[in-house]
Amino acid sequence: MQAIELEATIDSRHEIHVNLPDSVPVGKARLLLLFEGVASQKQERVFGQFQGKGQVPADFDEPLPETFWTGESR
Repeated sequence: MQAIELEATIDSRHEIHVNLPDSVPVGKARLLLLFEGVASQKQERVFGQFQGKGQVPADFDEPLPETFWTGESR
């Protein structure tokens, strides 16, 4: 297997046209495309954005009932 690095442009129809050197033999080829795209625009996280949106039950720290561990229905 041999690798060749060429520059190409992706057009508005999302196509790439490449002219290969004559030294490349005719036949099947595997193409690996690496593109330099725009960095993903991640939304910045806002500290406290969801403050007060969730509630913790008063019995949160209490032991779970035995039925939880045994799988019995209540």
